[in-house]
Order: sequence, then structure tokens, then C-alpha cells
Amino acid sequence: MSIIIPKQILQEEINECGLACIAMLAESHGKKISMEELRELYPVMKNGSTLYDLMVIAEKFGLNCVPVKFHPGEIEELSLPAIIHYDDNHFVYLAYKKGKYVCVMNPAIGMQILHYRSLMEHISGYALIVDEVEPHKEKQKYKHNIFDYMSFLNTKGTSKIKGIYTLLSLTLIISLTGFIMPLMVNKAMNNVFGDEHSKEFPYLLYFLSFLLAALFGMAVKIYNEKIVKKFIKKESLLAFQNMMSHPVRFYERRTVGHMFSRFSAWVDSLSQKIYLDNILRGEWIICTISLALMIYISPLLTAISYIAVTVMGVISTLSLQKDKYYTQEIQNKQSDYNDFLMETLQGIKTVKSTGIGRQRLLKFSELSHELYSVIQKQNIWEETKSSLYRMTGTLETLLFVFVSLPLLYEKSISFGEFFSYSFIKVIFSTCVTNIFQAVIGKYKVNLIEERARTIIRHNPVRKNHEYNSGPVKNGELTLRDICFSYNGTNNIINCMNLIFTPGSHSVLIGPSGVGKSTLSKIVAGTITPTSGDILFNNQKVDESFLNEFVYYQSPDDIIFKASVIDNVSLFDMAQTDERKEDVRFILSELHLLDVIEKMPGGIYSLINHNNTSLSSGQLQRLLIARALYSNRQLVILDEPTANLDDEMAMITIKAIKKICMQKGKTLLVISHSEKIIREFNNIIKL
Repeated sequence: MSIIIPKQILQEEINECGLACIAMLAESHGKKISMEELRELYPVMKNGSTLYDLMVIAEKFGLNCVPVKFHPGEIEELSLPAIIHYDDNHFVYLAYKKGKYVCVMNPAIGMQILHYRSLMEHISGYALIVDEVEPHKEKQKYKHNIFDYMSFLNTKGTSKIKGIYTLLSLTLIISLTGFIMPLMVNKAMNNVFGDEHSKEFPYLLYFLSFLLAALFGMAVKIYNEKIVKKFIKKESLLAFQNMMSHPVRFYERRTVGHMFSRFSAWVDSLSQKIYLDNILRGEWIICTISLALMIYISPLLTAISYIAVTVMGVISTLSLQKDKYYTQEIQNKQSDYNDFLMETLQGIKTVKSTGIGRQRLLKFSELSHELYSVIQKQNIWEETKSSLYRMTGTLETLLFVFVSLPLLYEKSISFGEFFSYSFIKVIFSTCVTNIFQAVIGKYKVNLIEERARTIIRHNPVRKNHEYNSGPVKNGELTLRDICFSYNGTNNIINCMNLIFTPGSHSVLIGPSGVGKSTLSKIVAGTITPTSGDILFNNQKVDESFLNEFVYYQSPDDIIFKASVIDNVSLFDMAQTDERKEDVRFILSELHLLDVIEKMPGGIYSLINHNNTSLSSGQLQRLLIARALYSNRQLVILDEPTANLDDEMAMITIKAIKKICMQKGKTLLVISHSEKIIREFNNIIKL
């Protein structure tokens, strides 16, 4: 039975290595399961999946899996393909074995070919294998061919860029001017050493040609940078928009450092795409022309160059797997590095107050060592490749001299042809090298795109609610039989029925962890209930409606780096005098206006989340002001008085109720404070 190697699947979310391994195992047995489908059906548990969980999931897709316990030294006897427990809490997929080596498809870093001894250091001795009664009939259907593996060379991504083919044509013209030099040398050498001597040689004409070619090259470079800039701006803006289109749970399952590293690496790769694609589109034309001229001058010498190029091609092909490994490894290490750095900066007050600076320094040193060790190894590998290329080029030159001098002595080729061939050979070698480097570059860019694809992919907002009567006005919001589960099994919200009448003021209470914030997120439309319906005036609505109707102020909200008025109005472009007065009124009611007016710019003063001019309590009240200013009809405040003393807490809650009553807003407050709870007649208990 032939070995089917599935496409490498890299994990995007925290603790989803098991799901990635299931998807690869399924593909190797003729079943196509997307990660999106698995995430939807089996949300990853907080602490990851167990081997039993994976076995249950596999059985749901028709894979009869059995758990196996073995001694690490018996890994060579393990039936493949298999999913094995790896390191502390990780799963990898073993695709096949060859001799003492095994193909390890690691959802965290990609494909590796490891010796059994190296693998034994990481495994615990638990695996999941497929107990096949008979070979799957559809296996051949998904067997990869050469076109699947070469799909990364596709240039469709840049083919629709306006002006791309004009740029390609101009670049080809510049490349063709490279043949002026061998033409001039050929004529000059024949003029000096040939049978016919001419006192006049058009040096000025050639000089002007070189000058015009240089100026033309500068103009094309400017045009190229203009297209690249436009392309990067458009693509990065669209990707940023797509990244923001994902639901809140998408971000909760990923670390900031990993998302930042993947997004920034993808943006950096955009500048290479046009350059690499144009090389693959046009460089072969120059390569073909130069090869034809070389064959015309001397087929024997051309054979030498062809052999050298073939050797370089073999080197490039063999290096792809190594390049892939280092590209993925650097991205992973860079992500961990960035994540730790951002975490330290965000929690610098905790670091300072608890005195754990030394521990953070040691951890930073460890992450830096891991990152720059991989970078060092990559640099050594790149230098090794360059040395092999140079060695091949040197051997080609020596062989060229050894073969060409007798031909020159026997006058099989003229001096002009000899020197022309030398220049054309340089053009040919440069073109071929550019093509090889473009293939490697495209391979790396494709890896970066794959890592970022989930982040930058558009997540369409589903507009499937029934309510469609213009601007959203206040009305009755009903929760009917709402259930929600984070892991797909245990409901944290179970058959909740709730009605928010227009203008009502309610308080939501209950012990920590019972689901108060989760319920608030469901009402706000930031997460989707597992089952049940949400209705507005007896019409079903979905997240897109709730996003426009509900304002949810959570403990995770931040102050943006902007003016006070922009932070309160959330960058409202129509800041009329009436709206500015509304901002001042809300700030005054929350006892903030006097403090802010004393700042250098008043409500136009620049602030941020770490602003030292405002206390934590004042910053929290500023976030409350933002919620009250919004045009949303239902305002949910999660622990709005948590950082306030009892006196200010009561002043704040009374101000909140007063403003909501004046604006006709529906209010829901989450609180543990008995004093705050007593301010509400409508108490919702979980």
C-alpha cells in the first residue's frame, strides 16, 4: 500500500495541536477535514486535548483509532502513520519511516526528518494509530502529485495588479540592454585582432547606450517602487480589516505575540512578492536568449555551463526542506520572543511591584538565546549554500578556461566570440541564479502566507437577522433557551430565558465563574450561543444586530493613545458643539470634568492607558463615560465600580442610572457589591 503524506497543517490556536494531527491523519486515510470544521465542532479545551479526546473525534469521522502504550525504545516498531504524545503537552503526527529516520509533522514548527534517537528524547510512550480492517478505497483520490508540491510557484496573486505587466515589459527591456556589452566587446575585439581592421569604432554610441540604459533603469526602479508601495498599502489595509472581522473568541485562543509576528512577517513579505513573481515570469526569457546565443557560439562550452546550472538547481532543491525548517522555526521563536516582550511591557507594574524582574530577565535571556541560535544556524546554512554555489561557479570557470583556450588557439572561436561568450555566460548564470533564488524565496513567502492565512482571511459578517427597519431603536430584547459551552460538552449557560424591557435597569449577580461575563458577551454579540435564540421585538436577531444595539464595557477595555474627547466619543467624526457638550456633561456627572479641565489641553489632552495624570479609578470612570456616550441602546457594564472606594462607587452608579434614564437607555450592571446591588429593583441571579 502506497504511503500518502498529508499536507502539513500548522496550529493557529493555543492547544490545537491534537486537532491538527487528526486532520492530517484523516487526509492520509482519504478523508478531507478542514481545521475550521474541527474548531467549530470541537472547541479546544482550556488545557488542550487528551489522547482519549482525539480517539473520540477520530471515530466521529470514521477512523477506527486505538491507543497504544510503548517504551520509547520501541518507537521503531510503532505502526505508522500515528499520532504520538510529544514533550509535556503536545501531539505530533508521524507520517512514515525510512531506515533509522522518521518524518515528523509537528503542528507547531512544521515537517522534520528526525533520527529515532532524537525522537526518543521527546516522546512519552503513548500513541494513537488507525486499526484498518481493509485499505480505504478513496486513498488514491487525495494522493499529492508534483503540481501540488510546486503550487507555491503560482504567480496569480500579483497578476491582477495594475501596471504589473508594464513593469515586467520595462524590466525585460532593461535586461535586454545587458546584451549591449557582449556585442560591443565582440566588435571591438574583432576590430583589433580580426583580419579586417577599422580605425573608427563607435565608442560614443555605446557609451550613450550605456548611459541611457542606466537612466532608464533608474526610471523603472522608481516606477517599481510606486507599484510596490500601492500594492503593500492596499493588501495590508485589507488584511488588517479582515483581521478585525474575526469574532472575539478568535483572539482569545491566540497570543498577541504570535499574531503580531505572523502579521508583520506577512506584510514584510509583500514587498518581495512582485519582485519574485516578475523574476519567475520574465527571467526565463533572458535565460533562453542567452542560452541560445551561447549554443550558437560554442555548444561545447554551453554544455559546461548547463552542467553547472544543473548542479546549482540540485543544491537549491535539496535546500528547500532546510529553508522551510529555519523559516518556520524563526517565526515560532520570534513569536514567543515578541509575546514575552509584550507581556512584560503590559505587566511592568506587576513586575516592578512583585520584584520578579530577575526572573523575567532570565526568561528573556533564554528566549533570546533560542531565537538567535536559530538565526545563527540559518546564517551558517545560508553561507554554506553560498559557498556551494561559489564552488560550483569556480569549478565551472576553471573547466571553461581549460576547454576554451585550446578552442581559441585552434581558432574554433574568435577572440570576439570568446569574450562575448564570457559576458553572455555571466548573464545566463545570473538569470539562472535569480530563478533559483526566486523559487526559494517564493517557498519562504508561501510558508509565511500559510502561517498568516487564518489571521488575514476575511471572516464575513452574517446578516441573517429578521429585524430590518432602519436605524436601531430601543425595544425589547429577549433571550430564549440560551445555552453556551466553551468545550462543546459542559454548558456554562444552560437554557437561560431573559427579557430586557426598554429603559429597564438591572443588576446581574452570582458567584465568580458562574457565567456572568459570558452571558454579557452573548447579549453583546461578541460570542455566539451554542443553542437558543435572541429576539428583538419578537424578531430573531444575530451578532451583527447585537453589535449595533449593545455596548459591552468589559474589564479588558483600554484607553487609546488619543485625546480625551476621542477616547470618550470613540473617534466620532461628527463632533458638533452639541456632542461636545454631551461629553462634558457625562464627564461632569462622573466627577471627571474638573480633573480633565486642569490638564494642559482639557478634553483635547493626549492620554493613553498608562497615563500618569489619571488614577486607575479615574481611567475606569472614563471608560464608563465612553459607554454612556455611545448611541447603543443597551449598555452592559462589567464591574464598573471595582476600582472605586465606596463613596465614589455610589456617586458613579447613581450618575450611570441618571444618564441612562435621561437618554432612555437600557442598563445591565454586573456587580458583587451589596451596596450597588441594593440600588437596583430588578436583580438577575445566576
